[in-house]
Amino acid sequence: MPIHGRHVVKFFFILMVYGAGFACLRKWGMPWMLRVWHIVYLLIVFFLLMLGGYDWVIARTPASVRSIADSLQGFLVSPILYVAMRIVAPAQA
Repeated sequence: MPIHGRHVVKFFFILMVYGAGFACLRKWGMPWMLRVWHIVYLLIVFFLLMLGGYDWVIARTPASVRSIADSLQGFLVSPILYVAMRIVAPAQA
């Protein structure tokens, strides 16, 4: 698969997980959880978009940077953020 196609697919999956998390946290989460969700996604997606833009326009990014980007993308689509917020949040009665 061409690199541009992989970028688009990865971005699509990030958006799907973001949307699911937003819907769930808006309905069942506390307000601070939704703020954390937005901030984490905004910062990481901005960084990934900057790397993707560099990769598309200027040159292929080094393997070490791509490895970091792949790890960040894996973090965004995994349930780690949900679990961390549930551990930190007090139990709701």
